[in-house]
Amino acid sequence: MRKNWMAVLCTGLVFVFLVVLAHAQGVESKETKQVTCTGKVVDEPGRPMANVKVSLHEMVYDEATYTFDPKLLGEMQTGTDGVFSFNETIEDNRYRYGYIIAVKEGLALGFDNWSMRDGDKELQIKLGPPKELSGIVVDDKDAPVSDAQVTISMLALGDGSERKNLNSPVVPKLLTMKTDTAGKFAFTHIPAGATAEFIVEKSGKATVSTYKSTGEPYQKLNFTEGQKDIRLVPIQA
Repeated sequence: MRKNWMAVLCTGLVFVFLVVLAHAQGVESKETKQVTCTGKVVDEPGRPMANVKVSLHEMVYDEATYTFDPKLLGEMQTGTDGVFSFNETIEDNRYRYGYIIAVKEGLALGFDNWSMRDGDKELQIKLGPPKELSGIVVDDKDAPVSDAQVTISMLALGDGSERKNLNSPVVPKLLTMKTDTAGKFAFTHIPAGATAEFIVEKSGKATVSTYKSTGEPYQKLNFTEGQKDIRLVPIQA
């Protein structure tokens, strides 16, 4: 009787062990996966573009400082076929969002977005002639403010669910500049059809953001490429 009981117990323990092992292997297999973003950079007629610097960036949350910090995940230069590709290993339960940036001297900035948790993605980035967003920073007496930091806090292309977004922390060198002695600023590599919002910072004055949330999805941004008469006014701190 005791031998039968021990046999049943051992059989039960083996069964439990196998179930736990299978579950652990199943969880492990679901923990990570490989995802790929492939694409092509083309000119306005759709021809492949060589020698374009394409980079993949991500905003990573820092639990210690409660902030998001940019991280460069990969960078490459296109060949004659204009093709680029990035591979990432991600966890199934973690949301990760990538920004693909394409830069070539003399042309407008190109960009797209990649929700890595959604899996593989194929895309095309078109580079065309650069447009301008420019203006002046003035004080409350309409006097020019020199050496003020002007940042394109948000840059968008397209409408609705097809809209592509780029935020200044991802590529600060491309979306941040200082005003000159006349208070003027000019961003000269803006893609056609892009819209934008600004942040102005100046020592001794309060930081000003032009973006005011309405709570609407895909809210329309205030400034459109081609504008050259923008006036931004930082107020006294």
